[in-house]
Amino acid sequence: MRPKTKIVVTGSGGFLGSYLLKRIEKGDRKVLALMRDTKGRVNSKTVRYIKCDIAKDDLSPYLKNADFVFHLAAIKPEGSDISEEDCTKNIEMAHNLASSNKKAKVIYASTNNVYGTPAKIPITESDPVRPTEHYGMSKLCGEVILDFFSRKRGWPLAVLRIANVYGPEAQRKEGALFNFFSKLKTDSPLEIVGDGSQRRDRVWVEDVTRAFALAMSEDAAGVFNIGSGRSYSTIEVAKMIGKLLHKKPQFVFKKNAAPQKKEILLDIGRAKKILGYHPRTDFKKGLAILIKKWNETR
Repeated sequence: MRPKTKIVVTGSGGFLGSYLLKRIEKGDRKVLALMRDTKGRVNSKTVRYIKCDIAKDDLSPYLKNADFVFHLAAIKPEGSDISEEDCTKNIEMAHNLASSNKKAKVIYASTNNVYGTPAKIPITESDPVRPTEHYGMSKLCGEVILDFFSRKRGWPLAVLRIANVYGPEAQRKEGALFNFFSKLKTDSPLEIVGDGSQRRDRVWVEDVTRAFALAMSEDAAGVFNIGSGRSYSTIEVAKMIGKLLHKKPQFVFKKNAAPQKKEILLDIGRAKKILGYHPRTDFKKGLAILIKKWNETR
């Protein structure tokens, strides 16, 4: 009898990790969900929750005989960036996991932030990586560390550079989408940093977790951009949310001292060709789902 597929997930308590667990816990699989806090978590037939510090604890017992490791654990920005201390923590997590792994394929959640200010649009995987923030630098260092150990020990690696992920449980405290929703519900003016022409590639959370599942394929190796295939400006997004709420946005523009990236749009051609990845939820559809759920739970 073929043994169960063993999968380890770091950062399984986060927004993206919780959605990934829902996708991979089906079938004949054994899943170890590593997380900082297991309070309120109940083990199931498939998933066992384990409290640990990814940066410092010995991960070898959990990675033993694993077939796949999804490395999602990271400290993410709550504002514009993370601190130098948090940057170091992200790098330590990647190093501890990579050095502990013997044979499992690693699928790593990286970010479009590794590209920094892009030289051209759309951005391809071969374009220069020049992060302008600590968060992007920490994720790029993670890529380099994982690649080093992958080549040294011979285990496969897939790196997913992900655009801005959104979904019902995300961005409750920060982020433009929920901020615009909250302000429009109370007929408050929307504060826009810059002139509102900045464009972002936003990808639905379940499209991202599908990409992770597709990356389990033997053919999936190297770096893949995971986005929606389209970008929208801040002003366009605000007006779309206003339309869904039957509100007309009133804007207050604020000068921004730091230079902003005018546009982020990932070229997802390689992911389409090799992974068979095709985003199923365009931004207008996803935004409608988002607003409906936020209205129901407000």
